[in-house]
Amino acid sequence: MYFGSALQALPGITVTTTVMDMDAFAAGGSNSIDVFLIDSYFESYKATHASAVKAWLRLSKKGLLVTGHAWSWGFSHENANLYTDLAINKVLWPLGFSLSVRYTYGFLDAPAWVPDSWPYYNAFFAVTRMKEQLATGITLPEDARTPAWSALSSFMATLPPRTDTASYVELASVYVALTPLRGVTALAGFDFAQLVTLDWTKLNPPPADVQAYVTNLLQLLSNVTGPYARHPFASTLAIFAPKGFPVVLSKDEGAGSAVVAAMEPPGGGRVVAFGHEGMIAGCCSAGDSYDKLTVNAFRWVSNRTKTVRIAGTADYMAAPLANIRTALRALAGGPINVTTTATTLDQFTAGASANVDVLWVDTYAEYTAVHVSAILTWLKARPNRGIIVSGQAWSWSYSHPHANVFTDLPANALLWPLGLAVSTFAPWGAQDAPTSPPSAWLWHNAAYSLPRIRAAKENASTPLPGKWVYAAANAGIKLLTAVLPVRGTPGIAAAVAAMDTARATTGPVAGPNSPLDLSSTPPAELLNVAMDAWAVRTRDLTTLNPNGGSRSAAAYPGLPRSGAAARTTTLTFSTRNLVTPPNSQMPDVDTPTWRSTGLYAQPGRLVWISVATPAVLGKGLRVRPDWRPHR
Repeated sequence: MYFGSALQALPGITVTTTVMDMDAFAAGGSNSIDVFLIDSYFESYKATHASAVKAWLRLSKKGLLVTGHAWSWGFSHENANLYTDLAINKVLWPLGFSLSVRYTYGFLDAPAWVPDSWPYYNAFFAVTRMKEQLATGITLPEDARTPAWSALSSFMATLPPRTDTASYVELASVYVALTPLRGVTALAGFDFAQLVTLDWTKLNPPPADVQAYVTNLLQLLSNVTGPYARHPFASTLAIFAPKGFPVVLSKDEGAGSAVVAAMEPPGGGRVVAFGHEGMIAGCCSAGDSYDKLTVNAFRWVSNRTKTVRIAGTADYMAAPLANIRTALRALAGGPINVTTTATTLDQFTAGASANVDVLWVDTYAEYTAVHVSAILTWLKARPNRGIIVSGQAWSWSYSHPHANVFTDLPANALLWPLGLAVSTFAPWGAQDAPTSPPSAWLWHNAAYSLPRIRAAKENASTPLPGKWVYAAANAGIKLLTAVLPVRGTPGIAAAVAAMDTARATTGPVAGPNSPLDLSSTPPAELLNVAMDAWAVRTRDLTTLNPNGGSRSAAAYPGLPRSGAAARTTTLTFSTRNLVTPPNSQMPDVDTPTWRSTGLYAQPGRLVWISVATPAVLGKGLRVRPDWRPHR
């Protein structure tokens, strides 16, 4: 390397060089390095890398060299948050500076001495001196005013709005530091007209609902950093709650889906749902991110009270509950009195609920209407009560291949009134825990996104915040329409009404050669197609009409050519032996054998079936469209 050769030429210096990636550096490779050279073009800098660099720089005689620009990156990331989306800034901002997408041509000659005014190009230094001027009246040196203005105006130009919660933690002190300068009408050495040109609205706090989300997610993810070491196949969770949000997202397509979610249901109480018991049942021996999240979740649902009585409803919960009790009592400022007990749903319903503050349930129990009513009533009866839910639904689907997870899985009878539904989808792996509450995460909650999608559709003056919400909003819509049962099912009217009013009537036509991308399709347009898919899946053709209702009807599964003639066929079979032998059933295990007619019915068209021989009636024979919706 040229750097090494040049340094080696200096007297008294011994130089060795090596190539090391960021993961190796963070894993301990930094121990053998005195100077580390990185650039701005690596796109996978992580919080763990940033922490390793910062800790290493605290050691004696360590130095970091950073090269590269970001203006080319800015061309393809027009509305990005520089502090969270530009990877190099994850390393640089904790050190006190950031790379911007602005650029300039040419440089000043190197000065012969150290200019007194140059520290004012540091926005922190300049703002501090400007606030001192406001307090004392002592003006900045005349030669410092131009660099101070340059630092302030440049920094404000790249500063994301405070409402962008993705950088809420990283920039919290910045917004506080800048606030005293907002509304200043006179500052010696500065033109008032210049000051008012700055976009001070960036300092406006988030709306109350966003602020609550930020506060709650920060509590749930306290001390939870980096990747989640365990990767159970967790079921995804559809969220439709006034105050609901993801806590952990999966790594699947687009923005991922919630595999841990939290909400504050209307009427009171708090709920955290884990999409697999493996995330929580091992607590707290590993001390990893899931263990920390588990303890935080029990602390959060109890509303941080000093006395917490926890009850588990399954045998496997006993051991982790003992560990959780110990971990809760060890928290600084945590609960003083924590008790744990075992109960059954019947016992809880019969009166044991009076001695419970936090109830741990799972998705495997057989909930009755009495159980559901008792749990919901208990949750709302007193403040500081909460529910922890754990478990998946994909294993249930193996033995219920044609069931509807929303109406047939007993757990969803409890979960939906709380604002969520567990699905049978189970992507592998979880995204790393964020360092700040991501702004887009709220859009996974369809109860949050759909009214805003509707407002943007109906009024150009209330557009969506930007394309950065598309992937999350579309992921929430896609999951909700995948789990909802047929229109008219009790309990879903509010969700269906929100979808009906938010869906677009124009937009793309989906098909085999025109798939929709979750990150670039406007949510109202994707919702229109997703609702068509929902109608197909639930065999509800009232919203899927190839003669004008659905723009994508040809994709479900296709329309016949124009003028194709209808056909009639006759089937003859014996009713003497209808037994289906084991292990030969089709198309799934434990389902009857089906005989295909070889015919195809166009979506939305009537299919007439005439029984010529009454003797076949009452023999258990059925007619089923083979995975295609007909009426």
